[in-house]
Amino acid sequence: MKQSIDSTTMILMLVIAFLFDVSQWVLFPVSSVIGIIGWLFFFVWLNHYGANMFNTKNIERTLATILGEFLPVINAAPILTISIYMSVRAHNKSLVGGV
Repeated sequence: MKQSIDSTTMILMLVIAFLFDVSQWVLFPVSSVIGIIGWLFFFVWLNHYGANMFNTKNIERTLATILGEFLPVINAAPILTISIYMSVRAHNKSLVGGV
């Protein structure tokens, strides 16, 4: 069942995503492994709320996030944080809009 993600949970998700992004920058040699762990962590967490990262509307964002986590220069950007923010906003908007 789809449920709305409240603002407290969204902030917690963004803080954790930012910590994953910072740890990728600090621990550069294992940044791809950290990216995979972070992505899987949020995949499970978002699925708990009924947010599907692989539906037709979100697949481009999900694939861009996965690709960005493996590119060395782009990997330094807070890609996961931005992706989680956009995913939560899209999920909540789809519940309100009924789309």
